[in-house]
Amino acid sequence: DNYVNSDISGLSNPSGGSIVVTTISGAVLDEGKLADATSVVLGAAATAAASALDGIGTNGSRIDLNNQTLSVTGYTNQNLSGITSTGTMNVATAAGAVLDSSKLAPADAITIAACTASGTAADLNAIGEERITISDGSTLNVSGYTTQELGGFIREGNGALSITTGDGAVLVASYLSEVTSITLGAGTASGSASDLNAIGEERITISNDTTLNATGYTDQELSGFVRPGSGRLNVTTADQAILRTANLAEANTITIGAGTATIDAARTDVVSLANKTTVASSGTLKVDNYVNSDISGLSNPSGGSVVVTTTSGAVLD
Repeated sequence: DNYVNSDISGLSNPSGGSIVVTTISGAVLDEGKLADATSVVLGAAATAAASALDGIGTNGSRIDLNNQTLSVTGYTNQNLSGITSTGTMNVATAAGAVLDSSKLAPADAITIAACTASGTAADLNAIGEERITISDGSTLNVSGYTTQELGGFIREGNGALSITTGDGAVLVASYLSEVTSITLGAGTASGSASDLNAIGEERITISNDTTLNATGYTDQELSGFVRPGSGRLNVTTADQAILRTANLAEANTITIGAGTATIDAARTDVVSLANKTTVASSGTLKVDNYVNSDISGLSNPSGGSVVVTTTSGAVLD
């Protein structure tokens, strides 16, 4: 009883008897000192370094939280899944920590503490992102993102949440409300134009050999994507879309997908837009205030409608 941090590893227990250790306030758990304990029962709040904890039993299985709080520091990749008793376990990471849901299932709170940590989107979603605090000056790198809801992180100050997508990712603003950067990591990703605009296109990097498909475009400003090389941005319009060069400067292709879209030739560069626009069979493209621009770069392979309305001084060619 009344254990704090003494080394009791010299105990001899050759026949497998029970050695029950009950802690008091200020206890520090260390597997090297408690190697022979068959049960460690918290009598008050206690602390432990992650590297000195998982060896108390199998993955900490000999620890009984006993409705108390255990604060774990310096976590990197230790397996703490054996601590299944009732109580609270708070974990603070060290640099290079990898968050794995199978190892951290019992954690009630995880703090990325002034360092960089990582985890897959699936693991972080399984842990519960609302349990994870990204402290000021820390970074959490998330890999393999596809469709997980990751909007619940607690992000303090300039803590950073950086996401790299997997093939087939769908970017939804409400699922990614705390994100500071998104990098397309493989294949294709998609999102509605309104979601991409809400996330902030300047936070999204379209990497080499990846493609971002923006759907349901009406008139959103989508010109701020980071596109360092051969990444592609394909835009498909919704009904009543307005096409402006400034809003679509980063688009590689524009498809008039449904209903009607309009280009006002008096207000934007109709030629640059036409050169990357395809009209689908169900779409209509209206070009208003036409004078004499060359819009022969338009593609209309499926017999959609292209309606040109001239203004004063028009020259037809």
